[in-house]
Amino acid sequence: MGRPLAGSAIWTESRPEEENVEEEIGALLEQARRGDQQALEVLVERYRPLLLKNSRRAHWAGLADGDDLFQEAVKHFLELLREFRPERCVSFGAYMKAKHAWRMANYVRHERGQSARAQALDELAEEVPDGHDPFHGMANVAVRESLASLTRRQREVLWRYHVLGQSAETIGQFMNIGIRAVHGLKRRAELRLRELLHN
Repeated sequence: MGRPLAGSAIWTESRPEEENVEEEIGALLEQARRGDQQALEVLVERYRPLLLKNSRRAHWAGLADGDDLFQEAVKHFLELLREFRPERCVSFGAYMKAKHAWRMANYVRHERGQSARAQALDELAEEVPDGHDPFHGMANVAVRESLASLTRRQREVLWRYHVLGQSAETIGQFMNIGIRAVHGLKRRAELRLRELLHN
């Protein structure tokens, strides 16, 4: 028996479903780009399994804090959504699968580099005793233990804000996050430290 004709019921059964999905995603993309928050949320929800998979990979690569990683995955998803060009004749799904995994891998490499630098600075700080402070050793232990309980991103924000004296805007640009996210990380970190150091 030969291949069914393009117009027959058998031939068209599996194709319209794929076309409908692509059309639906195309419509959601258009709405999201025009600022429709609901369309954006539907797209994020639809691609949640991919975002979770790529954030889990980052977690397995040694980066802590699953919530932060998922937020990072969503952030890259939104950036890629803005950069997507339908005229290049690549489906949004294929584009997102390839590009998002690559972006998250880059993020992991960047964070590992930051972690190594921060660890080197921590070790350097431990080697320089303050001869004028009799509580130096005790305070150092308490502070180190408290800092260790923070996420890597929280420590990074505190370091840049309090030690390097950088503004929230500069920190946001460096870490590739919004100013509100910087303030949120800083606030949560300071609350946590206050809680631990006052007990």
